[in-house]
Amino acid sequence: MYTSRQLIAAKKVFQPHTTFLRRVFFARERYSDKSQVAIDKMTANKRKAVFVSPKVAGKVQRQDGYETRLVTPPYIKESTEIDPEEFSDRIFGEDLSTPLTPEQRYNATVMIINEDQHKAIDRTEEKMCADLIVTGKCEVEESELHGAFELDYGRNEANTIKLIGASRWSQLPADYDITSDFEEYVDLSTGLSDVILMGRKAFALFRKFDQVKEAMDKTKANGEASITFTPQQKKDEDVQFKGFWGDFEIYVYNGKYDDEDGNEQLYFPSEGVAVGSYNYDGLFAYGAIKDIKAMKNGMVKSKRYPKIIEIDEPSMEYMTQQSSPLPIMPDANEWVYVEVDGPV
Repeated sequence: MYTSRQLIAAKKVFQPHTTFLRRVFFARERYSDKSQVAIDKMTANKRKAVFVSPKVAGKVQRQDGYETRLVTPPYIKESTEIDPEEFSDRIFGEDLSTPLTPEQRYNATVMIINEDQHKAIDRTEEKMCADLIVTGKCEVEESELHGAFELDYGRNEANTIKLIGASRWSQLPADYDITSDFEEYVDLSTGLSDVILMGRKAFALFRKFDQVKEAMDKTKANGEASITFTPQQKKDEDVQFKGFWGDFEIYVYNGKYDDEDGNEQLYFPSEGVAVGSYNYDGLFAYGAIKDIKAMKNGMVKSKRYPKIIEIDEPSMEYMTQQSSPLPIMPDANEWVYVEVDGPV
């Protein structure tokens, strides 16, 4: 049977499954051995900075524009059954001419489950990042370890815009002054805006405007983007760099996941546009792993904790993957989100 340390090392032999928003805009990571994470917010010169401190305890403290709040990160515990009967017959991908032994089938299955669980948690983190960029908050579903709650970073209402009726992009003429709209979005942002994220529908409408056709620089679209992609990342993340428009880099993001009912969903709305910064310094703080063996093995302060649980009667194993991820926005108002083609 594999140990947790062996399972963590085993993941490295697989091509990593990457997620676009998580790796680019929430790339930093911090780890805590506490069940709660302390978020310090300091307001100075209209700029909010967020720090993570695992040592702060107590109630919310306020002094001289300084606030600390304790947040219990959501807790994820993936669990998959490993049934010994499955290894008596051929497994998926097994060569018919050179069959594997039951032990080899077991080893291959454990590695597949380990990677699948990692990817499932990756997708949850990506969905959190997408929701925060779109609304400045995200909903955390109820689990066995905590109730449902909303993680809200207090974005200004003016930074979340819904175009309706005649103001929708689909209703605007080609000669509309779209540049002025984006200048207003930049003014709403508290950051240095240099990136525009778009869904596919939004980009299809965006490129109809004369000002876009005249100023869109596609010649640099293949080599000079600030955000780089490996061939595998291009395949996994379903994101395209479309070129430069003035000072902005344009990216179209069409990443998908399956919901609990097996229906395919978009992380980022097809009719959505988000104006932000390539250098946005979001981060993930990871709370303590709540597991006795993790504590005994000195692995409480971990991003992920995989474990195999063995049951003698009936003979069975379960593989679990635990994580306590908390996405943190240094300043939710650096992002401006626009639904460009909402309802009539």
